[in-house]
Amino acid sequence: MNLGVDKEVSTMSGRIDIFEEVRKLKQDLEHERKLRKKFQEKYFELLKENKELKHLLNQFLNSNTPSSQLPFSYKTSPDREAKGTNPRGKPVGSNGATREEPEKIDEKINVKAKQCPNGHRKIKQSDYHVRVVYEISDIIIKSKQFTVYEYDCEKCNLHFEATHPELPKEGIFGPNLQALLTELRHNFAGSYEKISVFLDNLTGTTFSSQEIKDCIHRVAEDLEPSYKKMEKQISQAKVIHSDETSWPVDGEQYWLWLLCTLNMVFIMINQSRARKVITNVLGDFYDGVIISDCLKVYNNFASAFQRCWSHLLRKTHFEKEKAQKKDIVEVV
Repeated sequence: MNLGVDKEVSTMSGRIDIFEEVRKLKQDLEHERKLRKKFQEKYFELLKENKELKHLLNQFLNSNTPSSQLPFSYKTSPDREAKGTNPRGKPVGSNGATREEPEKIDEKINVKAKQCPNGHRKIKQSDYHVRVVYEISDIIIKSKQFTVYEYDCEKCNLHFEATHPELPKEGIFGPNLQALLTELRHNFAGSYEKISVFLDNLTGTTFSSQEIKDCIHRVAEDLEPSYKKMEKQISQAKVIHSDETSWPVDGEQYWLWLLCTLNMVFIMINQSRARKVITNVLGDFYDGVIISDCLKVYNNFASAFQRCWSHLLRKTHFEKEKAQKKDIVEVV
C-alpha cells in the first residue's frame, strides 16, 4: 500500500493535478478579495455621496420650506377628494357673479335703427331693453403752465415763492402722473422702457425711460420722511409678525424683509439676511412679541417669541414622513 500522497488523483473524468487546483483556488480567492475590497471602497464612496446629497437636499426640502416650493407629492393630502368630485361654481347661498347696477348713470344713449340689416327702411319699433356698459374716458396728458410769483416778506425779509397743490417741487410731472408712473413701475412691475411705450399707446404722449426713472426717484425721496416715521412707529408695536424672502436685484441676491402689525406693513430690501437688518429697526432687544419662522436670526432678542403656525404644522408633517414612528402624528 502506498501511504504517500500522489500528485495526481484518479477521477471518473480523468486525472487531476491537485497542486494546480490549489493554485487556481488561491488565484480565485485573491481575485475575490480584490473585488470585495473594490466593492467596499465603492460602497463607502456611495455612502459618503448619499450623505452629502441628503445634507444638500435638506437645505432645500425641510420643515421650513414654503409650501409653494414643495414637490407635488408633498402637497397632495391623502384626505383630498378625488378629482372631479367637487361641484363646480360657487357654493350654494353665496353671492352671484352679476354686478349690481350703479346708483348713478353718467351717460344715457338711445340705440336706434333707421333700417333693417337687409336694407329695408319700413321698420317699426316693437320693444326695447336696457344694458349698462362700463367704459373709460379718453386718457390724455395735459400740459399745464404755472406762472409762479415770488415775494419778499417786509417783516422778516424772507424771499419765497407761491405754491400750488398741482405744482411739484421738482421736475415736469404733476402729482397724478407721478402716482400713475409709480403704480405702473412697482405694482405692475413694468420696466421704464415698457412704461414709456405704454404711455404712448394709451395717451399718444410719452417720455423717455430716463425721465420716468428720475420721476420715480423723486417720488421715493418725497415719501422717505413718511417711511422713516413708519419705521419708528412699528418699533413701538407690541406684536410684530416678521418674515423675509429672496428678492433678486439686477441679477444679485437680495432679501425683502416684511414687518407687519394689525394696521401697518413695513417693507425693506437689503442684501443681507443677517440679524443686524431687523435689529437696526427694532433695536438690540425688542420689548414685545415676535411671530416668525424658525430662522435663527430671530432667536434671543425679543421678550417673547411665537412660531408661525403654518411652519409648525409643516414641521409635524415633515417629521412624520421622515421618522415614520407611531408616536409622531400630523397635526391638522
